[in-house]
Amino acid sequence: MLTRFASVHLGLVAVTYLTAMASNAGDEPTPPPTLAKAIHVEVPEPGSIEDALHIRKASGRVELREKVSSANLTIDLYRGGKKVDSLGIGGSIPPDQAVGEVRFSVQVIDLDYLPLGGGKKGYSRILMTLKLGNLVSSSSSDVPKDVFGGRMNAFGFQQFGPPSGSAKEVPLFHMILATRPDEGGQSGQHGGGTVEEVVRENKHSDVLVAKLVLEPPQGK
Repeated sequence: MLTRFASVHLGLVAVTYLTAMASNAGDEPTPPPTLAKAIHVEVPEPGSIEDALHIRKASGRVELREKVSSANLTIDLYRGGKKVDSLGIGGSIPPDQAVGEVRFSVQVIDLDYLPLGGGKKGYSRILMTLKLGNLVSSSSSDVPKDVFGGRMNAFGFQQFGPPSGSAKEVPLFHMILATRPDEGGQSGQHGGGTVEEVVRENKHSDVLVAKLVLEPPQGK
């Protein structure tokens, strides 16, 4: 049987232990806030001209917690849960013109359905535009559909939220452009809170992930 003294002693030990644990937890560094304050992305309405022409498009803007003078818009292409290609454009402006907002646009065009100048059958054309202050950068890349996109038989879309990013990186959205049956013969599209979750949950699909990589002015 525990004596009253022993019981009080055990209670003090428990209080001391919990106090130490709380102190140690308080010593852990607080993760830095994500650079993105808000992300706004839009896709064309069903029945739009883009829909009729087999153009998959997403555009929008990112509000930032601090001003930046350099930005890169990056697109990662995944098939079978593995990255098969990456595309990107970037731009910089003078530090004294740093801005707190970045605009972007991404379009994927099926060249088998909508022939464009210089395009070849069996390819998709990916257009990217980045606006940083008064600077506008754009690029165009033709990607073989046997690498990414396939028959473009689907269109899934989900915007990421600011918590999915970091102090320099902002995941914007993902698109699903082709789906394939899984081991059970089922096809589907799944969302996720992070890029890793989206890629893992859609490993039988062709997934495009867009993100911004940003830099504050030098010296900050």
